[in-house]
Amino acid sequence: MKLDLHYNLKQLHVNTLPYTNYFVPYHRKTEVHDNKKDLDKACVTPLNGDWNFDYYESVKEYEAASTKKSKGELPVPGVWNLFGYDQIQYVNIKYPIPFDPPNVPEENPCGLYRRQFELNKLYKKKERQYILNFDGVSSAYYVWVNQKFVGYSQVSHSISRFDITDFVKGGRNSIAVLVVKYSDGTYLEDQDMFRHSGIFRDVYIVERPEARIEDFKIDTKVDTVENTGEILIDIRKIAGDPSIEYALYNPNKKVIKRGEVGDERQIVIPLSQPELWSAETPNLYTLYLITKDEVIKQKIGVRDVKIEDQQLWINGQSVKLRGVNYHDTDPLQGYVVSEQRLITDLKLMKEANFNAIRTAHYPKSPYFYELADKYGFYVMSEADLETHGVVMLYGKENIDDFNIIADNPKYEKAILDRVEASIVQLQNYSSIIMWSLGNESGYGQNFKKSSSTRA
Repeated sequence: MKLDLHYNLKQLHVNTLPYTNYFVPYHRKTEVHDNKKDLDKACVTPLNGDWNFDYYESVKEYEAASTKKSKGELPVPGVWNLFGYDQIQYVNIKYPIPFDPPNVPEENPCGLYRRQFELNKLYKKKERQYILNFDGVSSAYYVWVNQKFVGYSQVSHSISRFDITDFVKGGRNSIAVLVVKYSDGTYLEDQDMFRHSGIFRDVYIVERPEARIEDFKIDTKVDTVENTGEILIDIRKIAGDPSIEYALYNPNKKVIKRGEVGDERQIVIPLSQPELWSAETPNLYTLYLITKDEVIKQKIGVRDVKIEDQQLWINGQSVKLRGVNYHDTDPLQGYVVSEQRLITDLKLMKEANFNAIRTAHYPKSPYFYELADKYGFYVMSEADLETHGVVMLYGKENIDDFNIIADNPKYEKAILDRVEASIVQLQNYSSIIMWSLGNESGYGQNFKKSSSTRA
Protein backbone atom coordinates (compact mmCIF):
# COMPACT_ATOMS: atom_id res chain seq x y z
CA MET A 1 0.00 0.00 0.00
CA LYS A 2 1.07 3.59 -0.55
CA LEU A 3 1.92 5.33 2.69
CA ASP A 4 0.41 8.73 2.02
CA LEU A 5 -2.25 9.02 4.72
CA HIS A 6 -0.02 11.11 6.98
CA TYR A 7 -0.25 14.11 4.65
CA ASN A 8 -3.91 13.96 3.71
CA LEU A 9 -6.17 16.40 5.57
CA LYS A 10 -9.25 14.66 4.21
CA GLN A 11 -8.28 11.31 5.76
CA LEU A 12 -7.46 11.88 9.44
CA HIS A 13 -8.15 8.30 10.57
CA VAL A 14 -8.76 4.96 8.87
CA ASN A 15 -10.81 2.20 10.54
CA THR A 16 -10.75 3.79 13.99
CA LEU A 17 -13.79 3.39 16.21
CA PRO A 18 -15.90 6.44 17.11
CA TYR A 19 -14.90 8.42 20.19
CA THR A 20 -16.64 7.30 23.39
CA ASN A 21 -16.10 7.93 27.07
CA TYR A 22 -13.04 6.13 28.40
CA PHE A 23 -13.44 2.98 30.49
CA VAL A 24 -11.98 -0.52 30.68
CA PRO A 25 -14.54 -3.01 32.06
CA TYR A 26 -14.08 -5.95 34.38
CA HIS A 27 -14.95 -9.43 33.16
CA ARG A 28 -15.03 -10.94 36.61
CA LYS A 29 -16.98 -9.42 39.47
CA THR A 30 -14.28 -10.50 41.92
CA GLU A 31 -11.82 -8.21 40.14
CA VAL A 32 -13.90 -5.18 41.06
CA HIS A 33 -13.26 -5.68 44.74
CA ASP A 34 -9.58 -6.30 44.09
CA ASN A 35 -9.36 -2.83 42.49
CA LYS A 36 -7.50 -4.20 39.50
CA LYS A 37 -5.79 -1.58 37.38
CA ASP A 38 -6.80 -1.35 33.74
CA LEU A 39 -3.87 -3.27 32.27
CA ASP A 40 -4.20 -6.02 34.90
CA LYS A 41 -7.85 -6.84 34.21
CA ALA A 42 -8.78 -10.26 32.83
CA CYS A 43 -10.22 -8.77 29.64
CA VAL A 44 -6.99 -6.94 28.79
CA THR A 45 -4.00 -8.18 26.80
CA PRO A 46 -1.29 -5.60 27.57
CA LEU A 47 1.20 -4.88 24.79
CA ASN A 48 3.61 -2.74 26.79
CA GLY A 49 7.20 -3.91 27.00
CA ASP A 50 10.12 -4.32 24.61
CA TRP A 51 9.24 -4.25 20.91
CA ASN A 52 11.52 -5.00 17.98
CA PHE A 53 12.43 -1.67 16.43
CA ASP A 54 13.80 -0.50 13.07
CA TYR A 55 14.63 3.16 12.50
CA TYR A 56 14.52 4.75 9.04
CA GLU A 57 15.62 8.22 7.99
CA SER A 58 12.56 8.56 5.79
CA VAL A 59 9.34 6.84 4.79
CA LYS A 60 10.87 6.27 1.35
CA GLU A 61 13.78 4.41 2.93
CA TYR A 62 11.30 2.22 4.80
CA GLU A 63 9.32 1.50 1.62
CA ALA A 64 12.50 0.64 -0.28
CA ALA A 65 13.77 -1.81 2.35
CA SER A 66 13.49 -5.33 0.96
CA THR A 67 13.42 -6.92 4.40
CA LYS A 68 12.41 -5.69 7.80
CA LYS A 69 15.11 -7.09 10.05
CA SER A 70 15.05 -5.59 13.52
CA LYS A 71 18.23 -3.81 14.48
CA GLY A 72 17.25 -3.27 18.07
CA GLU A 73 14.58 -3.05 20.70
CA LEU A 74 12.64 -0.13 22.11
CA PRO A 75 10.43 -0.01 25.19
CA VAL A 76 6.74 0.79 24.86
CA PRO A 77 5.84 3.25 26.25
CA GLY A 78 8.93 5.13 25.13
CA VAL A 79 10.30 7.74 22.72
CA TRP A 80 13.02 6.83 20.26
CA ASN A 81 14.87 10.16 20.62
CA LEU A 82 16.12 9.07 24.06
CA PHE A 83 17.46 5.73 22.81
CA GLY A 84 20.02 6.87 20.25
CA TYR A 85 17.69 7.37 17.28
CA ASP A 86 17.06 10.67 15.51
CA GLN A 87 17.75 13.72 17.68
CA ILE A 88 16.32 15.55 20.65
CA GLN A 89 14.55 18.64 19.35
CA TYR A 90 13.21 21.73 21.07
CA VAL A 91 11.16 24.29 19.17
CA ASN A 92 9.11 27.10 20.63
CA ILE A 93 7.23 29.19 18.07
CA LYS A 94 8.64 28.13 14.72
CA TYR A 95 7.42 24.97 13.03
CA PRO A 96 10.03 22.19 12.93
CA ILE A 97 9.37 21.76 9.18
CA PRO A 98 8.74 24.22 6.32
CA PHE A 99 5.15 25.46 6.26
CA ASP A 100 3.59 23.59 3.34
CA PRO A 101 0.48 21.87 4.73
CA PRO A 102 -0.57 19.18 4.42
CA ASN A 103 2.77 18.12 2.90
CA VAL A 104 5.76 17.02 4.95
CA PRO A 105 9.46 16.73 4.00
CA GLU A 106 10.72 13.63 2.24
CA GLU A 107 13.29 13.35 5.02
CA ASN A 108 10.67 12.23 7.48
CA PRO A 109 12.08 9.85 10.14
CA CYS A 110 9.97 6.85 11.02
CA GLY A 111 10.16 3.84 13.28
CA LEU A 112 8.81 0.35 12.70
CA TYR A 113 7.66 -1.37 15.89
CA ARG A 114 6.96 -5.11 15.85
CA ARG A 115 6.12 -7.79 18.37
CA GLN A 116 4.10 -10.94 18.89
CA PHE A 117 1.35 -11.51 21.40
CA GLU A 118 -1.03 -14.20 22.54
CA LEU A 119 -4.68 -13.49 23.10
CA ASN A 120 -6.43 -14.20 26.34
CA LYS A 121 -7.39 -17.86 26.77
CA LEU A 122 -11.04 -16.76 26.67
CA TYR A 123 -10.70 -16.15 22.92
CA LYS A 124 -14.04 -16.84 21.21
CA LYS A 125 -14.14 -14.94 17.98
CA LYS A 126 -17.84 -15.39 17.28
CA GLU A 127 -18.81 -14.15 20.73
CA ARG A 128 -16.26 -11.44 21.39
CA GLN A 129 -14.98 -8.14 20.08
CA TYR A 130 -11.27 -7.32 20.31
CA ILE A 131 -10.33 -3.64 20.50
CA LEU A 132 -6.75 -2.47 20.02
CA ASN A 133 -6.08 0.71 22.01
CA PHE A 134 -3.28 3.25 21.59
CA ASP A 135 -3.34 5.90 24.32
CA GLY A 136 -0.66 8.13 22.75
CA VAL A 137 1.57 8.02 19.64
CA SER A 138 3.55 10.89 18.14
CA SER A 139 2.73 11.96 15.55
CA ALA A 140 0.90 9.53 13.21
CA TYR A 141 0.96 5.79 12.63
CA TYR A 142 -0.05 2.84 10.48
CA VAL A 143 -1.07 -0.50 12.02
CA TRP A 144 -0.90 -4.08 10.73
CA VAL A 145 -2.03 -7.24 12.56
CA ASN A 146 -0.92 -10.61 11.22
CA GLN A 147 0.50 -8.84 8.14
CA LYS A 148 -2.88 -7.29 7.26
CA PHE A 149 -3.41 -3.55 7.24
CA VAL A 150 -5.74 -2.55 10.08
CA GLY A 151 -5.78 1.22 9.95
CA TYR A 152 -4.20 4.60 10.50
CA SER A 153 -4.53 7.35 13.07
CA GLN A 154 -3.09 10.62 14.34
CA VAL A 155 -3.60 13.22 17.14
CA SER A 156 -0.63 12.43 19.34
CA HIS A 157 -2.27 12.85 22.76
CA SER A 158 -5.50 11.04 22.04
CA ILE A 159 -6.78 7.51 22.45
CA SER A 160 -7.36 5.72 19.15
CA ARG A 161 -9.18 2.38 19.02
CA PHE A 162 -9.28 -0.24 16.27
CA ASP A 163 -11.64 -3.21 16.03
CA ILE A 164 -9.25 -6.08 15.24
CA THR A 165 -11.75 -8.91 15.73
CA ASP A 166 -11.46 -10.01 12.10
CA PHE A 167 -7.67 -9.76 12.13
CA VAL A 168 -6.74 -11.86 15.15
CA LYS A 169 -6.79 -15.56 15.88
CA GLY A 170 -6.49 -17.78 18.92
CA GLY A 171 -2.92 -18.24 20.11
CA ARG A 172 0.05 -16.32 18.69
CA ASN A 173 -0.46 -13.15 16.68
CA SER A 174 1.81 -10.43 15.35
CA ILE A 175 1.48 -6.66 15.26
CA ALA A 176 3.48 -4.00 13.41
CA VAL A 177 3.21 -0.23 13.83
CA LEU A 178 4.95 2.31 11.62
CA VAL A 179 5.23 5.66 13.41
CA VAL A 180 6.09 8.73 11.35
CA LYS A 181 7.66 11.80 12.92
CA TYR A 182 5.95 14.43 10.75
CA SER A 183 2.38 14.43 9.46
CA ASP A 184 -0.27 16.97 8.55
CA GLY A 185 -0.99 16.86 12.27
CA THR A 186 2.43 18.46 12.89
CA TYR A 187 0.97 21.78 11.76
CA LEU A 188 -1.62 21.47 14.52
CA GLU A 189 0.79 20.33 17.26
CA ASP A 190 3.23 23.25 17.46
CA GLN A 191 3.37 23.35 21.25
CA ASP A 192 6.26 24.99 23.06
CA MET A 193 8.03 21.86 24.32
CA PHE A 194 10.64 19.25 23.58
CA ARG A 195 9.57 17.22 20.55
CA HIS A 196 9.78 13.44 20.80
CA SER A 197 8.54 10.60 18.61
CA GLY A 198 7.21 7.12 19.25
CA ILE A 199 4.59 5.16 21.14
CA PHE A 200 4.73 7.01 24.46
CA ARG A 201 1.58 5.78 26.24
CA ASP A 202 0.01 2.38 26.89
CA VAL A 203 -0.94 -0.09 24.16
CA TYR A 204 -3.40 -2.90 24.95
CA ILE A 205 -6.21 -5.06 23.61
CA VAL A 206 -9.59 -5.17 25.34
CA GLU A 207 -11.82 -8.21 24.90
CA ARG A 208 -15.53 -7.41 25.05
CA PRO A 209 -18.75 -9.43 24.69
CA GLU A 210 -21.20 -8.98 21.82
CA ALA A 211 -23.83 -7.40 24.10
CA ARG A 212 -22.20 -4.46 25.83
CA ILE A 213 -22.32 -0.80 26.83
CA GLU A 214 -20.46 1.41 24.36
CA ASP A 215 -20.86 4.95 25.71
CA PHE A 216 -22.42 6.62 28.73
CA LYS A 217 -22.58 10.14 30.12
CA ILE A 218 -22.73 11.18 33.76
CA ASP A 219 -24.02 14.51 35.06
CA THR A 220 -24.63 15.76 38.58
CA LYS A 221 -26.93 18.40 40.01
CA VAL A 222 -26.65 20.13 43.38
CA ASP A 223 -29.12 22.29 45.30
CA THR A 224 -27.00 23.96 47.96
CA VAL A 225 -30.04 25.61 49.55
CA GLU A 226 -32.01 22.40 50.04
CA ASN A 227 -28.84 20.31 50.51
CA THR A 228 -29.90 17.78 47.90
CA GLY A 229 -28.44 16.48 44.67
CA GLU A 230 -28.87 14.12 41.75
CA ILE A 231 -26.71 11.80 39.72
CA LEU A 232 -27.90 11.36 36.15
CA ILE A 233 -26.61 8.50 33.99
CA ASP A 234 -27.40 8.39 30.29
CA ILE A 235 -26.35 5.18 28.55
CA ARG A 236 -26.08 6.64 25.08
CA LYS A 237 -24.90 3.70 23.03
CA ILE A 238 -25.04 -0.08 23.35
CA ALA A 239 -24.19 -3.07 21.16
CA GLY A 240 -26.53 -6.03 21.10
CA ASP A 241 -29.29 -5.86 23.68
CA PRO A 242 -27.73 -6.27 27.13
CA SER A 243 -29.83 -6.20 30.27
CA ILE A 244 -28.22 -3.64 32.56
CA GLU A 245 -28.26 -3.28 36.33
CA TYR A 246 -26.66 -0.56 38.40
CA ALA A 247 -25.46 0.01 41.94
CA LEU A 248 -24.32 3.26 43.55
CA TYR A 249 -22.09 3.40 46.62
CA ASN A 250 -21.40 6.49 48.70
CA PRO A 251 -17.85 7.64 49.56
CA ASN A 252 -17.97 5.43 52.67
CA LYS A 253 -18.52 2.39 50.41
CA LYS A 254 -22.11 1.81 51.49
CA VAL A 255 -24.67 0.96 48.82
CA ILE A 256 -27.37 3.63 48.57
CA LYS A 257 -29.21 2.60 45.40
CA ARG A 258 -29.61 -0.48 43.21
CA GLY A 259 -31.83 -1.14 40.27
CA GLU A 260 -32.39 -2.20 36.69
CA VAL A 261 -31.96 0.11 33.74
CA GLY A 262 -35.13 0.45 31.72
CA ASP A 263 -35.60 0.65 27.96
CA GLU A 264 -34.95 4.40 28.00
CA ARG A 265 -31.45 3.60 29.36
CA GLN A 266 -31.46 6.59 31.67
CA ILE A 267 -31.01 6.61 35.44
CA VAL A 268 -31.78 9.41 37.88
CA ILE A 269 -30.55 8.87 41.44
CA PRO A 270 -31.69 11.48 44.01
CA LEU A 271 -29.33 12.26 46.87
CA SER A 272 -30.20 13.61 50.29
CA GLN A 273 -27.39 15.52 51.99
CA PRO A 274 -24.88 14.58 49.27
CA GLU A 275 -21.20 14.42 50.08
CA LEU A 276 -19.94 16.96 47.58
CA TRP A 277 -16.73 16.88 45.57
CA SER A 278 -14.30 19.80 45.61
CA ALA A 279 -10.54 20.30 45.59
CA GLU A 280 -10.62 20.49 49.40
CA THR A 281 -13.02 17.55 49.88
CA PRO A 282 -12.65 15.18 46.91
CA ASN A 283 -15.49 12.85 47.91
CA LEU A 284 -16.21 10.21 45.28
CA TYR A 285 -19.26 8.03 44.84
CA THR A 286 -18.82 4.75 42.96
CA LEU A 287 -21.18 3.62 40.20
CA TYR A 288 -21.29 0.06 38.87
CA LEU A 289 -22.98 -0.69 35.54
CA ILE A 290 -23.49 -4.46 35.36
CA THR A 291 -24.27 -6.65 32.37
CA LYS A 292 -24.13 -10.41 32.04
CA ASP A 293 -20.45 -10.48 31.07
CA GLU A 294 -19.04 -7.19 32.32
CA VAL A 295 -18.90 -4.73 35.19
CA ILE A 296 -18.03 -1.09 34.51
CA LYS A 297 -16.82 0.92 37.49
CA GLN A 298 -17.00 4.72 37.43
CA LYS A 299 -16.05 7.17 40.16
CA ILE A 300 -18.35 10.19 40.44
CA GLY A 301 -17.79 13.51 42.16
CA VAL A 302 -21.05 15.30 42.86
CA ARG A 303 -20.45 18.99 42.23
CA ASP A 304 -22.02 22.08 40.74
CA VAL A 305 -19.95 24.44 38.60
CA LYS A 306 -21.08 27.82 37.29
CA ILE A 307 -19.84 31.29 36.46
CA GLU A 308 -21.98 34.07 37.85
CA ASP A 309 -21.35 37.70 38.78
CA GLN A 310 -17.91 37.39 37.15
CA GLN A 311 -16.95 34.70 39.65
CA LEU A 312 -16.39 30.95 39.54
CA TRP A 313 -18.72 29.11 41.89
CA ILE A 314 -18.16 25.51 43.02
CA ASN A 315 -21.02 24.07 45.05
CA GLY A 316 -22.33 27.55 45.83
CA GLN A 317 -18.99 28.92 47.01
CA SER A 318 -16.87 31.47 45.17
CA VAL A 319 -13.55 29.82 44.30
CA LYS A 320 -10.21 31.31 43.30
CA LEU A 321 -7.97 29.11 41.16
CA ARG A 322 -4.32 28.80 42.10
CA GLY A 323 -3.02 26.66 39.29
CA VAL A 324 -0.14 25.32 37.26
CA ASN A 325 0.50 24.42 33.63
CA TYR A 326 1.46 20.76 33.57
CA HIS A 327 3.33 19.14 30.69
CA ASP A 328 3.91 15.42 30.23
CA THR A 329 7.64 15.42 30.79
CA ASP A 330 10.13 13.28 32.63
CA PRO A 331 13.87 14.10 32.75
CA LEU A 332 14.79 10.55 31.73
CA GLN A 333 11.78 9.34 29.75
CA GLY A 334 10.51 12.43 27.95
CA TYR A 335 6.78 12.12 27.18
CA VAL A 336 6.49 8.93 29.23
CA VAL A 337 5.06 9.84 32.63
CA SER A 338 4.86 6.90 35.03
CA GLU A 339 2.22 6.35 37.67
CA GLN A 340 4.71 7.20 40.40
CA ARG A 341 5.84 10.37 38.61
CA LEU A 342 2.22 11.54 38.38
CA ILE A 343 1.53 10.83 42.03
CA THR A 344 4.73 12.57 43.13
CA ASP A 345 3.97 15.65 41.03
CA LEU A 346 0.38 15.90 42.25
CA LYS A 347 1.46 15.57 45.89
CA LEU A 348 4.02 18.34 45.39
CA MET A 349 1.29 20.55 43.94
CA LYS A 350 -0.90 19.88 46.97
CA GLU A 351 1.96 20.68 49.32
CA ALA A 352 2.44 23.99 47.50
CA ASN A 353 -1.28 24.79 47.93
CA PHE A 354 -2.19 24.56 44.25
CA ASN A 355 -5.80 23.62 43.59
CA ALA A 356 -5.97 23.76 39.78
CA ILE A 357 -4.17 22.30 36.75
CA ARG A 358 -4.24 23.23 33.10
CA THR A 359 -3.24 20.23 30.99
CA ALA A 360 -0.86 22.29 28.87
CA HIS A 361 -1.16 21.77 25.94
CA TYR A 362 -3.03 18.55 25.26
CA PRO A 363 -5.15 15.94 27.04
CA LYS A 364 -3.37 13.76 29.56
CA SER A 365 -3.70 10.00 29.94
CA PRO A 366 -6.92 8.78 31.60
CA TYR A 367 -4.96 7.88 34.72
CA PHE A 368 -4.05 11.54 35.28
CA TYR A 369 -7.74 12.47 35.51
CA GLU A 370 -8.46 9.56 37.85
CA LEU A 371 -5.78 10.89 40.18
CA ALA A 372 -7.03 14.48 39.84
CA ASP A 373 -10.48 13.23 40.85
CA LYS A 374 -8.98 11.37 43.81
CA TYR A 375 -6.62 14.04 45.14
CA GLY A 376 -8.84 17.00 44.33
CA PHE A 377 -7.80 19.38 41.54
CA TYR A 378 -9.86 21.66 39.34
CA VAL A 379 -8.75 20.85 35.81
CA MET A 380 -8.86 22.80 32.58
CA SER A 381 -8.42 20.04 30.01
CA GLU A 382 -6.90 21.31 26.77
CA ALA A 383 -7.22 19.94 23.25
CA ASP A 384 -4.10 18.78 21.41
CA LEU A 385 -4.05 21.85 19.23
CA GLU A 386 -1.58 24.70 18.71
CA THR A 387 -0.63 26.51 15.49
CA HIS A 388 1.72 29.12 16.94
CA GLY A 389 4.19 28.72 14.07
CA VAL A 390 1.92 30.60 11.64
CA VAL A 391 2.99 33.92 13.18
CA MET A 392 6.59 33.34 12.03
CA LEU A 393 5.89 32.55 8.39
CA TYR A 394 7.21 35.88 7.16
CA GLY A 395 10.11 36.35 9.55
CA LYS A 396 9.32 38.43 12.60
CA GLU A 397 6.42 37.34 14.78
CA ASN A 398 3.24 38.78 13.30
CA ILE A 399 -0.03 38.20 15.14
CA ASP A 400 -1.97 39.38 12.09
CA ASP A 401 -1.32 35.92 10.61
CA PHE A 402 -2.55 34.01 13.65
CA ASN A 403 -5.84 33.01 12.02
CA ILE A 404 -4.38 31.39 8.88
CA ILE A 405 -5.38 27.91 10.06
CA ALA A 406 -8.15 28.87 12.50
CA ASP A 407 -10.13 30.53 9.72
CA ASN A 408 -9.33 28.20 6.80
CA PRO A 409 -12.15 25.76 5.89
CA LYS A 410 -9.73 23.02 4.82
CA TYR A 411 -8.64 22.64 8.47
CA GLU A 412 -12.18 22.51 9.84
CA LYS A 413 -12.39 18.72 9.93
CA ALA A 414 -9.03 18.35 11.67
CA ILE A 415 -9.76 21.00 14.32
CA LEU A 416 -13.22 19.62 15.08
CA ASP A 417 -11.73 16.13 15.35
CA ARG A 418 -9.14 17.23 17.89
CA VAL A 419 -11.65 19.08 20.03
CA GLU A 420 -14.09 16.15 19.94
CA ALA A 421 -11.32 13.71 20.87
CA SER A 422 -10.33 15.84 23.85
CA ILE A 423 -13.86 16.18 25.26
CA VAL A 424 -15.87 13.04 24.47
CA GLN A 425 -13.30 10.56 25.76
CA LEU A 426 -12.83 12.39 29.07
CA GLN A 427 -16.41 13.47 29.63
CA ASN A 428 -17.00 11.69 32.95
CA TYR A 429 -14.06 12.90 35.02
CA SER A 430 -15.30 15.10 37.84
CA SER A 431 -12.06 17.09 38.15
CA ILE A 432 -12.59 18.70 34.74
CA ILE A 433 -14.50 21.94 35.31
CA MET A 434 -13.70 23.59 31.95
CA TRP A 435 -12.39 22.76 28.49
CA SER A 436 -9.81 24.56 26.36
CA LEU A 437 -10.10 24.38 22.56
CA GLY A 438 -6.33 24.70 22.23
CA ASN A 439 -3.43 27.06 22.77
CA GLU A 440 -2.03 29.96 20.72
CA SER A 441 -3.90 29.20 17.52
CA GLY A 442 -5.68 32.46 16.81
CA TYR A 443 -9.42 32.52 16.30
CA GLY A 444 -11.72 31.88 13.37
CA GLN A 445 -14.68 29.97 12.01
CA ASN A 446 -13.16 26.58 12.84
CA PHE A 447 -13.03 27.45 16.52
CA LYS A 448 -16.51 28.96 16.43
CA LYS A 449 -17.80 25.61 15.16
CA SER A 450 -15.72 23.55 17.59
CA SER A 451 -16.94 25.61 20.57
CA SER A 452 -20.33 23.90 20.20
CA THR A 453 -18.80 20.45 20.83
CA ARG A 454 -20.47 18.69 23.76
CA ALA A 455 -19.54 15.64 25.76
